[in-house]
Amino acid sequence: MSGVNLDDTVASERFSLVNAALERMTASELADIIETATLLQQERQKESQTQLLEKWRLEASELGGDFNALFSGSRRGARNSSNQAPIAAKYRGPNGETWSGRGHSPRWLATLEKGGHNREEFLIQADVG
Repeated sequence: MSGVNLDDTVASERFSLVNAALERMTASELADIIETATLLQQERQKESQTQLLEKWRLEASELGGDFNALFSGSRRGARNSSNQAPIAAKYRGPNGETWSGRGHSPRWLATLEKGGHNREEFLIQADVG
């Protein structure tokens, strides 16, 4: 390997060196590099998150607070999926597709509406007992 000391280079120089190496690699070698880079990226992100959490713990402690208590309470309006029932379907498509009526229209409904159908045709009728 050449006598390049990566610690003495700026980011743009390192990028140029890496790019030159990548240009000479086979598809298989590139796949290996991508896997290695992805794992390294995930590791660095985890390290950054850990450092940030530790910084926040220290700051909370210096202020006399409890870091864990800051995040243990539930927020007003926050949905806790473990104890809430799913939203009931309001519309049913010809192939059994369903939609709650919230958010963007699903593709199946948008396609049917473009074809001349009315959304109300697909309303699920409530059981009247």
